[in-house]
Amino acid sequence: MHIDDVDLACRLSGLTLTELWIAYVGMGGSASEVDLWARLALGAGWPAVEDAMLLAAAEEALVNAGLPRLHPGEG
Repeated sequence: MHIDDVDLACRLSGLTLTELWIAYVGMGGSASEVDLWARLALGAGWPAVEDAMLLAAAEEALVNAGLPRLHPGEG
């Protein structure tokens, strides 16, 4: 996963960091909002499964905004 993809999806959909975190936790993510900020702003390492949930939450926001997914073949 590329952090830039999550950032782009959030910008396009208007999703805030808090909204992204809520969506991510709703998908089973276990990191705190501070950990999410560190992942996005500082590139802190995460397990691949957490990154997958984060990207899925960001892409779901795109779909909810009527926009296409960044990775149409995934999820």
